[in-house]
Amino acid sequence: MDVRELVARVGRLMDQRRFGEAETVCRDVLANGDAPDGARILVLEPLVRILRQDGRLAEAEKACRQEVALLEKMFGKGHAHVAPALHNLSLLLGMQGRHEEAIPVSDEELAIVTASQPAESTAIADALVALAEHHYELSRFDVAELLVQRALDVYEKADGRHSLGVSTCLNNLGRIYENMGDSERGVKFLKESAQIRQDLLGVHPDTAFSLLNYGTGLAALERFAEASDVLARCQAIYRELGMEESPYAKACAENLALCRKSGA
Repeated sequence: MDVRELVARVGRLMDQRRFGEAETVCRDVLANGDAPDGARILVLEPLVRILRQDGRLAEAEKACRQEVALLEKMFGKGHAHVAPALHNLSLLLGMQGRHEEAIPVSDEELAIVTASQPAESTAIADALVALAEHHYELSRFDVAELLVQRALDVYEKADGRHSLGVSTCLNNLGRIYENMGDSERGVKFLKESAQIRQDLLGVHPDTAFSLLNYGTGLAALERFAEASDVLARCQAIYRELGMEESPYAKACAENLALCRKSGA
């Protein structure tokens, strides 16, 4: 089995967005009893991505756990090569609402990248953000705040204040402070996050999401005129992207209508 040709073929199919064919190639390799562990690892990673984006989360989790096990077998538990697969497993568990179960996985990822990467590595910040999200979803806002603040420091030192990693942290801090009852402080972080994403991404789902959070935060403070302006920009982006029927776009439209009615 030519592993390089195999990986190249899967890569080409992924680039061409021929995900069904790519999945078939991946599964053919995994079904081959003679396939070496290295080949299995190399097809499990794209298979996890295919299954996740298709919403087949239980299958994606199973494949990701196989990838983790093979990586640990090949390199040893705690090796740097294991961390990305642990990160994906943590995200998959979170997407299924299993945040308590995901925390030990994120803890393990964080321990690995902290031990194997320089202190300024954004891999550490990525792990901190993932871990914080699980605590946030479990309403442990004080724990989440400390983790996100640590991630913010790393991203800012590595990439500067005007960067996507920083914008993610600012967005998350804004949500945290709102839930801690400090909406005024939260809105300031949400505003900066939205501005960074507008500048760096332009018309993009992440920009719209930040604007939705910012506009909703303004509405909660009864600043309806400002909220209407922000949510209108959010709605325009969703329309330009052809995403009017997405749950976030519908939430934006509902909030915008309420703000216009309340501010009239």
